[in-house]
Amino acid sequence: MYVFYVVINKIDHKTFWESDISFLENIADDIQAYENYINYPKEA
Repeated sequence: MYVFYVVINKIDHKTFWESDISFLENIADDIQAYENYINYPKEA
């Protein structure tokens, strides 16, 4: 789990150790949603 949240999603290691798992899951979901938004092709 540490690798997924801290290394892959770049969540601060202090946040990882001091936060509830549901909070970390929400952060990871938000990161994924943002990445999907940024990578979505925009219509011109």
